[in-house]
Amino acid sequence: MDIKNLGQVPPFITLAGPEIRELLAHRDSALRHRSLAEARPPAGDATQEH
Repeated sequence: MDIKNLGQVPPFITLAGPEIRELLAHRDSALRHRSLAEARPPAGDATQEH
């Protein structure tokens, strides 16, 4: 089981504005062909489903 503290995962900001924290990726977990991330758009903004 992979456990991560959200506050310890460094965010990056996309060109569209949302702050992204990648929680699980193929680089640092047993996960393959998938990823798990949290997106926090600026207040009043939204992201598109994908």
